[in-house]
This record gives sequence, C-alpha cells and structure tokens, in this order.
Amino acid sequence: MKKKNVKRKNRRISEIDEEENNVKRKDLRKNRRISDGEDEDNNVKRKDLRKNRRISENEKKDNIAKRKNVRKYQQTSDDESAAKPINWKKSKDRRMYSESDNAEESMGNKYLSRHSDGPLINTKSVGFKRYKNLDEMDKDLKEALRRDVFWNISRMPKEGRLNPSKTFESQQELVTGTIIPTIKQLIDLTVYPVNENVLYQIIYRRHRSQRDTYRINNKELEGKKRNQKENTKIRASQRLRRTKMINNLKNNNDHLIGQFNKTELEPITKQNCYHSPEESDENNNIIVKDLPWRSDTLRKFLRGYLDKDVKRGKRIRVYGDHIADDKKPVGAPKWTISGYNGELKRAVSTACNE
Repeated sequence: MKKKNVKRKNRRISEIDEEENNVKRKDLRKNRRISDGEDEDNNVKRKDLRKNRRISENEKKDNIAKRKNVRKYQQTSDDESAAKPINWKKSKDRRMYSESDNAEESMGNKYLSRHSDGPLINTKSVGFKRYKNLDEMDKDLKEALRRDVFWNISRMPKEGRLNPSKTFESQQELVTGTIIPTIKQLIDLTVYPVNENVLYQIIYRRHRSQRDTYRINNKELEGKKRNQKENTKIRASQRLRRTKMINNLKNNNDHLIGQFNKTELEPITKQNCYHSPEESDENNNIIVKDLPWRSDTLRKFLRGYLDKDVKRGKRIRVYGDHIADDKKPVGAPKWTISGYNGELKRAVSTACNE
C-alpha cells in the first residue's frame, strides 16, 4: 500500500511540473509575439523616418531651385530695364487716401479695397497662390521680394523716390501713381505672385524705417535750428524796443543821442547782429551771451543807457560767462568795435553814471 501511495504522489508531482512547464511555454510564446509586434512597429517607424527625410530633402531642393530662379530674374531684369524706358506718367485711375502712421494693416486693407483692379496674373494657369498680405508669404520668398523691390527703387531717379524728411501720407500720390506701377513692370509676377497691397506694405515699412533713422541723425540739427529761430526773434524784439527808445530820446533832444551822427546809430536800429543773443538754461535762467567783437562803449550804451528803465521779469539774467560765435558785421561803425577809445566812450560812461 505504501508503495502505491508513493507512486501516486510522484505522478501528481510530475503532472504539476508538466502543467507549470506548459504555462511557462505559453508565457514564452506570448513574449515572442509581443517582441515580434514591437519589431514590426519599429520597422514602420523606420519607414516613416525615411519618408520624412526624403520629403525634407525634396523641400530643400525646391528652395534651392527657387533661389536660382530669383537670381536668374535679377540678372535678366537688369538687361530688360536698361533696354526699355520706364514710364513715369502717373495713372489717372489712382486715388489718394489718408491713414494713420500706426494702423499699418488697416491702411493696407483700405488701399486694396479702393484699388481693386483685378488679379495681377492668372494664378490658376501659373499654379501659385496669389498673396494679398505681406505676412502671408513664405519667409524666403518675402525676403527675396523685399530685396528685389529695394534694388529697383534704388535705381529710380531721385525725384521718383520717397523723401525720408517728409511724411508718407504727403507722398501717397507718388507711391500709388509712380512707384508701384513701375515696380510691377520690373519684377516677375510669376516668381512673385503678389497683390499691389503687398508692394504698398513693403514701401511703407521701408519709408518708416528710413524716416526714423533720419529723425535720429537730424535731432541735434533740428534743435540748433529751433534755437536759431528763437534767438532771431529775441534779438529782433530787442532791436525794436531799443529803436523806439532812441527815437523818443531824439524827440526829447537828449544830450547823449545828439553827439552821435545819423550813420552811427542807423546800424543798431536796422540789424539784429549788434544785439546780444539769449537762451534759457536748466534752472530757467536767461543766459545773455556776449559778442567778442563788440566794444565796451556799445555794451554800456545798450544795457546801461537804453535799457536803464526797462522792466524785467522775475527770471534771473546771467551776463559775462557765455560768448556767442557771431562774426563782426561788415561796415560796422568804429565806436561799436572792440578797442575803441574815442570821445563817445567818455560821453557814454558819463551818461550811464548820472
């Protein structure tokens, strides 16, 4: 009996071992199937990567071909433009319109809506997209068009180009009537399938950049011009005020005025260059500049005698520390020039001390 029980136990153990082995075999088969599936997925991914590489290589070839076409066009456009004259007559169908300097996109849309002359080229036959806005274009194509437009504008005569010292709005008639029609004749519209609005935006942005550069470079010059105008007004007002004073003293038979000849006082009443220029400083003080060629006699006569009773404002006037660059006027009387020691010097100093 004991031997039979041992045999049964051994059989059960062997059967259990076989079942475990069968389970292990099944797991191995499953793992093999999974690895086979992963291999297939990896093969598909490799195929996709190869396709993408081929597509990118084809795109690079297309871009290179486009650049070659642009370069060929730029070479041929030189010969064509040199052979045929440019028509600079303004078209009658162009109309001016106003826009703000900041609303760039709305300005281009207004221009497009008012100048609906139809498509520039037959886009269906060519097979290109016709661009209506500069921002819609591909980067390489946009840069090539900008360079081509700038190059053609630089070859135009000076009167046919925009002036950076003037606003874009004041030169719209030149843009719509001359520059854009000329560029349309010069560029290849099969290479650049663009609307007139695109050319308008390129020209506008270029002028805005040139005008900003012009303002920065001429900021100091404009400040000097403003100061010169202000000085001219101040010196003219001084001359008129002192001329009235001289006339009043003549009518009252003033003793000092009677010692001058008619020709000796006439330049002071007619020319601003005998009177001191003035300007304001950071503290809002009035800086009265001195003229190095002017004599002490003239300086005392103007400030100490004619301006003796003039009412000044609250602003402080600073004398003597600043010198103007004005040159001596031609034909100036001797008593007005530096180094004068004649009779009028004593007479003026005596009258000022009284």
